[in-house]
Amino acid sequence: MNRQASIKLKDFMEKKPLVSIVLFTYNVERWIENNLKSMNAQKFKDFEIVMVDKYSTDKTQEIARKFKNVKIYNAPIERSTQANYGVKKARGKYVFLTGADFEYHPLYLKKCVELCEKKGYDAVYTSVVTKNNTFFGRCKALERLCYVGDDEHESARFVKRDVFLKLGGYDENLVAAEDYDFQRRLNKQGYKTGRVDVIAEYHLGEEETLRHIVRRSFYYGKTLYQFLQKYKGSSVVQMSPVRTTYFKHWRIWLKDPLHTLGFIFFKITQYFFGSLGMLTAIIVNYKGINSEKGSK
Repeated sequence: MNRQASIKLKDFMEKKPLVSIVLFTYNVERWIENNLKSMNAQKFKDFEIVMVDKYSTDKTQEIARKFKNVKIYNAPIERSTQANYGVKKARGKYVFLTGADFEYHPLYLKKCVELCEKKGYDAVYTSVVTKNNTFFGRCKALERLCYVGDDEHESARFVKRDVFLKLGGYDENLVAAEDYDFQRRLNKQGYKTGRVDVIAEYHLGEEETLRHIVRRSFYYGKTLYQFLQKYKGSSVVQMSPVRTTYFKHWRIWLKDPLHTLGFIFFKITQYFFGSLGMLTAIIVNYKGINSEKGSK
């Protein structure tokens, strides 16, 4: 290492920027303790945890209070609102936005900060894989492996706080695809998004039962049409049931035919009930518009 590089590294080590981990939660007593333990195992120690809870009725907040570095706030509505609220309360130069049903690679924050500080990136993609051994969890795991390193299907959730605020944060009209939407706005405004050489998150809370798939798909579908309306034809790449990345990673599917078949069933169910949710939202919206016209 030459003298100039050594000085830069020394300056970085002495002036570590603060990272604010913005954690949005609701009735996650099943996950929250492991999540916070995993956060506190990060090799980068200059962080705060801003937890924005949607008035949980279980032991989520009780468990979180055991961790001294967690600041707990309450904010209603959906996770986009929670995330925006948390970023406003955050003090860090960088924010990392995440849910409670994750565990983390211990080097992720360290590598993100180094990448942004040394190479001038404004945000870092967040790669996710599944850590769930249920049948449908393992089906979903195959899909997530196809997305690792794919700019079309991953988004930045580690970002400079001032950039997040300049872009207006997450679109609070979106319950699903808010991260896709934010990444599109990052790209459009010319901000630089980089990658680090580790998987950021291990997702624990995959759909585990058919009922869970149906309920979540219908719920997300009710607002997904807003994303489709916002981006029209360009949303096809991210919302299509048949994606080129599946074919690029064909070996993943061949290695596990049982869960490949399960995944096909999973996606058919997901898109069917997601479409029903979307149709329901369109009908409600249409009736609302006509009602407003009739009252004038």
